[in-house]
Amino acid sequence: MRGMSSRTFLAVLCGASSAVLLAGAAARPQAPAYDLLLRNARIVDGTGSPWFRGDVAVRGDTIAAIAPRMDASATRVVDAAGEIAAPGFIDIHTHARRGIFEVV
Repeated sequence: MRGMSSRTFLAVLCGASSAVLLAGAAARPQAPAYDLLLRNARIVDGTGSPWFRGDVAVRGDTIAAIAPRMDASATRVVDAAGEIAAPGFIDIHTHARRGIFEVV
């Protein structure tokens, strides 16, 4: 190149190539952060504290986050306004009567 050294040309070429590659990477859509996001639910946490309005995020079969408001993406988003979410409760309901009242 006339008026430009090989070293300068190579630096400009590398810089331009990097800019193009980074622009392409930034344009790729991101995978959703969670599988399920319950938005704006009344959350009862079982601690005896008053309920609060917030979001519950689930990844796989695990509660990943609970917060007053999350700016996150999910595969499925449910507007839970007016609904109650009780994350982490375990249902211990059973009909097993045999042996429960026996004294050993």
